[in-house]
Amino acid sequence: DDEYIVAAYSKVFPTSSECLVDDNCMLLQLNEASLLDNIKCRFKIGEVYTYTANILTVVNPYRDLADLYTDTVMTRYKGSSLGKLDPHTFAIADKAFTDMVYRGVSQSVIVSGVKWSRED
Repeated sequence: DDEYIVAAYSKVFPTSSECLVDDNCMLLQLNEASLLDNIKCRFKIGEVYTYTANILTVVNPYRDLADLYTDTVMTRYKGSSLGKLDPHTFAIADKAFTDMVYRGVSQSVIVSGVKWSRED
């Protein structure tokens, strides 16, 4: 009595036709495949940060990104609304700091990841 339907993964979880959006919430299809596809597309052009609402996803580029962490870049993000500028850790830090100091709202920033060495 049990019927099984066989379908390609891409048919069950289609990726969005749009790629390279700063925030995954802007994807037409929000599923695992389209989210990963967007992050992969952004990574290929050197964009290591992607938002999903107020969550920041970072892909380790295994290269120096010193130009992303200058005082000038930090100043650009100070006081800017989340999502107004490109995704960045400075945006998350500024939002948490602003909400804590000026709105009196307790904040938590969770950093999670896997460190892989080339010897593993």
